[in-house]
Amino acid sequence: MRTVAHITHEAIQKIGGIGAVLQGLLTARSYDKNVPRTVLIGPLFDTGTDGDALKAIGTEERNQIEAANSFDIAAKLLGRLPRNERDVDEMIERGYEIAKKMSWEVVVEDYFLPGLHRALQNQA
Repeated sequence: MRTVAHITHEAIQKIGGIGAVLQGLLTARSYDKNVPRTVLIGPLFDTGTDGDALKAIGTEERNQIEAANSFDIAAKLLGRLPRNERDVDEMIERGYEIAKKMSWEVVVEDYFLPGLHRALQNQA
């Protein structure tokens, strides 16, 4: 059975645009006809307020929250960027090593073929 998972901060309560999109999608006949099982995944925290209160905040407060969050995210991204050419080369090398483990050849040789072999042995 196929399962579709939607991961969003609006899994519990519709607050804005994402919730509206999910409401339209999940209630569509074509979705219901083609998706046998849906799982909504959301955060396990309580904002201490309801969705209406969140929608009712003023522009100034919203801008302050967005600015603070944007600053935090930018600082985290900046901390992960390479500082010099050596760092760039190391990141490329690490990425290449990770990518080699993710190729279709590796998946087939390390996972699919051994699994197929075990399944054929169990049938015999």
